[in-house]
Amino acid sequence: PSKPMAKRFLPDHGPADAKLGENFTPAHGDDPPTQYTADQLLRAQALYDAEIRTVDDAIAEIYSKLEELGIQDDVVFAVVSDHGDHFGEEHEGKNHMFHHRTLYEEVVHVPVIIRAPGLAPQGQRVAGTMSLYDVGPTLLDLAGLDPWPGRGGQSARTLWEQPESNFVVNLDLVHPGEPTDIQGWREGAFKALWEHGWRNPRTGQRLKNESTRAFDLAKDPTEIQPISDLAGNALAERAMAAMRRLVESMPQAAKMEKLPDELEQGLKNTGYVESFGDTKGAGSESTTNENGD
Repeated sequence: PSKPMAKRFLPDHGPADAKLGENFTPAHGDDPPTQYTADQLLRAQALYDAEIRTVDDAIAEIYSKLEELGIQDDVVFAVVSDHGDHFGEEHEGKNHMFHHRTLYEEVVHVPVIIRAPGLAPQGQRVAGTMSLYDVGPTLLDLAGLDPWPGRGGQSARTLWEQPESNFVVNLDLVHPGEPTDIQGWREGAFKALWEHGWRNPRTGQRLKNESTRAFDLAKDPTEIQPISDLAGNALAERAMAAMRRLVESMPQAAKMEKLPDELEQGLKNTGYVESFGDTKGAGSESTTNENGD
């Protein structure tokens, strides 16, 4: 955030906070992870809030322009986010940071705010689950346009017209820069996570073991304690069947030959590439594909 905005949320903002904000990124490859103190995390969260307020102000500018043009009630206006971030929250005995690492709620529970005068009820908060795949079909529906043929997702109109309804939400996270390959499935308060495990594609060495767990978010909203016994659980069986079907249809991460050194280093620094073995040698590969949360 700008310095004036940062000071609104962190009045004693100084050079160390500016550096913290610029460098608040996960370690990649063999770099040791940065250790943050509780105070640093609180300060980073304040800067994060300042960034959110900066976006809020930009949205207000857009809406003011709609009012200036006199079309604010003729426009379907939506605000969404792709993901959130971890700031040291604990799950199952481990503290988590950043994003593109997990499918816990801090990362995947994001705002979907829709303003559609005369088409969607003002001020209603929808409790049902939906996916970002559903945003496009919802906007088309509200605009009176035909749905996209052959695409996933559905209009969320059902969720505010039938408040007890839920959509099934599929989640997936494949991060080539880290040993991460996770799927998720949610309907209402039930959420399942399937970690596929991960092997170094060059050596075959297993770096993470496969695991499956599920949570009742109504009783355990912070996902601290997985459901202890999933045997015979109908929702768990539906979740696993759905995730297995998706595995069969998902494309594999692309592999590319040696990238230019400056491009590979830039991608490494932002967490979108991980090279295995000697990247200077002939035939080395870099994986550069990511399926978002």
